[in-house]
Amino acid sequence: MYKNLIINDSKTAVVAIIVFNEKVLMLKRNKQPLNWCPPCGKVEIGESLEEALKREVLEETGLIYAKAKYVSFWEGKYLDKAIRSYLYVCKSNSDKVSLSNEHSDFCWVNINNIGSWQPKTDFDLSNWKDWINV
Repeated sequence: MYKNLIINDSKTAVVAIIVFNEKVLMLKRNKQPLNWCPPCGKVEIGESLEEALKREVLEETGLIYAKAKYVSFWEGKYLDKAIRSYLYVCKSNSDKVSLSNEHSDFCWVNINNIGSWQPKTDFDLSNWKDWINV
């Protein structure tokens, strides 16, 4: 669902919940807000959601995922700008992360602990375990 939707605005982003061996990948941002997040980023004008998802995951982590499943949509304000985000669960074939200069660190969080994970994040993690296990 929505994978081939072509985007023609600058207000759309994709979010990749990367899963490998019962763990979820979280990245530590280098820029404000300095907190943890999944791989994510803006969709370029004329790019499909699937193209943007693959590009962002590869750019930020060096990973190529095996398959992606759309799980949720979020619309609101982020850093005082309107944004629409499409969230996907992506199954990775590897846990060998190669960070871009956008992030300073990464960690793999057990799926069973993701809802109560404590480091600072601006993502609502409460549904992630259910989305991953569907």
